Amino acid sequence: MSDYQIRLLETTDTHAYVEDYDYYTDKPKNQGLVYVKTAIDQTRQEWLDQGHPEGSILVIDNGDAIQGSSLGNYLQQAYTPGATPGTGTWTTPGVEPTTKIPIYGALEILGAQVSVLGNHEFNFGLDYLKSSIADVDFPILAANVFNDPNNSLGAPADEPTFQQYAILDATLYNSETQETEDVQIGLAGFVTEDIMNADARHLKGEVYTKPINEVAAELVPEMRAAGADLLFGLVHSNHGDINDPALPNYKHDTALGVAEVDTDLDGIPDYHALFGGHEHKRSDNTLVTNELNGVPFLMSGSWGDTLGVLDLFLTKEANGNWTVANHEVSFIDIKGKNEANETIPLFEANQELRDYIAPWHEATIEYMGQEVAEISNPMTSYFAHGFDDPLLETFAEIQIAYGQDYVQKEDSIFEAKNLPVL
Repeated sequence: MSDYQIRLLETTDTHAYVEDYDYYTDKPKNQGLVYVKTAIDQTRQEWLDQGHPEGSILVIDNGDAIQGSSLGNYLQQAYTPGATPGTGTWTTPGVEPTTKIPIYGALEILGAQVSVLGNHEFNFGLDYLKSSIADVDFPILAANVFNDPNNSLGAPADEPTFQQYAILDATLYNSETQETEDVQIGLAGFVTEDIMNADARHLKGEVYTKPINEVAAELVPEMRAAGADLLFGLVHSNHGDINDPALPNYKHDTALGVAEVDTDLDGIPDYHALFGGHEHKRSDNTLVTNELNGVPFLMSGSWGDTLGVLDLFLTKEANGNWTVANHEVSFIDIKGKNEANETIPLFEANQELRDYIAPWHEATIEYMGQEVAEISNPMTSYFAHGFDDPLLETFAEIQIAYGQDYVQKEDSIFEAKNLPVL
C-alpha cells in the first residue's frame, strides 16, 4: 500500500526578531523572519514543482512571537489600551493606529496558518495579549487556559479563555499514484502551566491552567466530532526527556504527555504529529528526539534561525482512519558561514516583509538610542573578577532599586515584600 504525503513547516520562539538587526549592538544578526519568509517561499515552490498540490504544505508557528527583542519592548511602549480590555491599538510616527500588532502582521505575511500562545505572550498582561490576538487572520490557540471564577472581567467561569483548537483543510498526495485525498486536520494548542508562576502578577485571579495532557485527551473526541481526520498538537512547553529522573513530576506539562494520549485504549496514540517550542532547541536527535512515544515531533530552534520541516507519510486503513507510516524531520538553516568563517544569512531578505516592518523597526532603533543616564567618569569592568567594580556596583544598585519598587507594587503576590532585595 503506497503512502500519502503532507509537509509541515514550523517556526517557533521567534521572539519578535522580524528584521535582521541586533538592537543592542546596532549590527546585523543574520537571522530573522525577513529571511525565514524567503526560505518558506522557496521550500513551498520546490514542493509544488515536484507535483504536490496546494494544500499539501502547511505553515505552523509554535509561539513566543511578540516578546523577546527590543522591537517587542518598543511595541509595548507604542500600545494604547482601548475603552474595553482587548481593544487596544499600536501606533508609531508615520503609521496610522492599528489594531493588528505588527508581529502577528509579520507572521501573516510569512504565511502562518495557525499559532499557539507561548509563555512569553503573557509577559505584558492579558489586556495587551487579548488586543494582540484580536485582529489576526489565523487562529491562535491555548487550550489549557481557563477563566478564573473570580476574574475581574466577568468572563464565564471555568470556560476556555482562548480558542482551544482549529480545523484546517489540507490535501494529501500520493506521489506513486498521483491521487489526492482531501482531509481536515485538528490542531490543538497548549502552553506550559508555568505561566501561572512566571506571570502571576498578570494572571492570578484572572485565569488558571489545567494539565496539558488532560486537556489534550478531552479534545480528542471533540475534534473528531468536528470532522478532524488527523490530530496535531502544538505544545509550547518542555518536550519531556525520558532520561530525566524527575520527569514523572512534570510529564503532564510536556509534549510527551500529549504523545501518550490514547483515548481509544488501543495502544495507538491519538495525535498523529506534535510540534514543540519553548526550549530553543532542534528535535534533531541530539539534545531533543524527533519522535515521542512513536509520534513524530518537530521543534525548530529560535529567534528566526531555523525553519523546521516535517514530512508525514500516511496510510489510509480499511476503516477510513489514517495512520503514520513514516516521517522525516529536517531543518533549513537561516544563517551560516562564508569562506572567511564570517556569519552570513543564507537567504535574501523578503522585501514585502522588510517594507512592512520598516517604520516599527526604525522607531525601535530611535527608542533604543535614547539617553537614560549620564556617567561623568570613565568606567570599565576589566578587574571585576578580582576587585570591587564600580560599573557592576552601579548596575547592581539599579537592579536593587527596581526590584524593591517592583516587590512593593506587587504586594498581593510577593507576600515577603519586606525582605531585603539582593
